[in-house]
Amino acid sequence: MSGKEKYKITKACVIVVIIIIALCLAKLIYLICNKFDWPGWIDMVVSLITGLIFTGSTLKFITNKLTDWIFVRIRRISDLEPKFIDEKAYDKASILWIDDNNRIIEDDYSPALIEGGLKKVVVVHELLTMNQIEDYQIIICDYDGIGGKLNAKNGGELVRKIKDVYLDKVVIMISSMSSFKENYPSDEFIRRDASVSSETITKKIQEWVNNYYKPSYFWKICVSNIKVKEYNASLERDIQNAFVIDYENENTKKLDKVLSNIKDSKYIKLANACIKYINSMKNL
Repeated sequence: MSGKEKYKITKACVIVVIIIIALCLAKLIYLICNKFDWPGWIDMVVSLITGLIFTGSTLKFITNKLTDWIFVRIRRISDLEPKFIDEKAYDKASILWIDDNNRIIEDDYSPALIEGGLKKVVVVHELLTMNQIEDYQIIICDYDGIGGKLNAKNGGELVRKIKDVYLDKVVIMISSMSSFKENYPSDEFIRRDASVSSETITKKIQEWVNNYYKPSYFWKICVSNIKVKEYNASLERDIQNAFVIDYENENTKKLDKVLSNIKDSKYIKLANACIKYINSMKNL
């Protein structure tokens, strides 16, 4: 059973429960009014108020709120099933490899990547603008010799700039430098030397492609980049709940609504990343 079907079943159950509660409440009010011989106008007013609560837009509002509240407790983010795994994920993912020795990458690594099903791999010797990475899910950065065009001293600083703009990108640092500093916000560091084969690197990239298409891992990647001193747990929870519901329903209605009420730029980026992620699931 798909998440979309489970959401519909949850909503149907909520509607049934609300109708039963409404009928029981109406009956109870009727019995109380008769028991104490209240004036007829009280009975009429109470019935009118009850009718307003359990009909029309109010009923819809209560139903939607209860359904969402229950559903995000039934379907935690860790329960969400990836829509693409292994070969399907490899075929869908786009990878950008930034390395000043781009010819070596194309000659020594591209064949292994293609053999591993990672066919959408673009190799460039430098990143000229941030817009270049817009359509890629996985970014691979060399450490030395890149970043200058964007005023970054090295690949590590370039990674930081990328993560500042794109919360959702998986960024892999790869370098043969023994003095590499690991205090940059990359999701993975791969040591590249003669002892590490292109097949080993391909397997590591395949692993991260699958991680990207696991909703819970995608969420972890995004959130890990916004946990700062002014961290807002309540706002993160609202976005996560909307993400769970929208991912299962294959739309972005809840996220769009949450996004319209956010002022903090970090959480605007988070909500937008989730919206883009859900929409990307429809393009295959």
